[in-house]
Amino acid sequence: VLSARLAKAHARGDRREVRRLMSWATGVIVMLTAPLAIGLLLCRQSILIAFGEPFVAGATALVVLCLGELLVATFGPVAVALFMTNREVKVVRASTISTVVTIALVLVLAPHWGVLGAALAVASGTILRTLVLAVHAQRVHGARHGALALLPSWASRHRR
Repeated sequence: VLSARLAKAHARGDRREVRRLMSWATGVIVMLTAPLAIGLLLCRQSILIAFGEPFVAGATALVVLCLGELLVATFGPVAVALFMTNREVKVVRASTISTVVTIALVLVLAPHWGVLGAALAVASGTILRTLVLAVHAQRVHGARHGALALLPSWASRHRR
């Protein structure tokens, strides 16, 4: 439903409606993601022990992954917004770049820090992809979405 409504609003040139839909969707995503992430963080030992004692060693990695996904959730459905406004190439490029960065980071970090290094690499790649997509969505829709709206405007810094 969101995808179709975003596409229609964009086709009409209704940036205000696009921003409203993105704000609503971001709120829903955060409201659904936050309790799950908090539950995983609070019960990580109990959850991991269910898979066997060796998995408990991955508790810190689980924290990194949960926090990364929680941060990504605060940006809202930027990939969907770009897909629905005919910016598929931007999504594919950002995904490709972030995948290459993730692989490179895994190769560098995992040998030294094991599963924690791999988790840091994956979280970093996912956050990178989301940041790039959020900046593209800002350019397309004329407004910053999700967590990007809380950051100081880069444009206003350059005007000073």
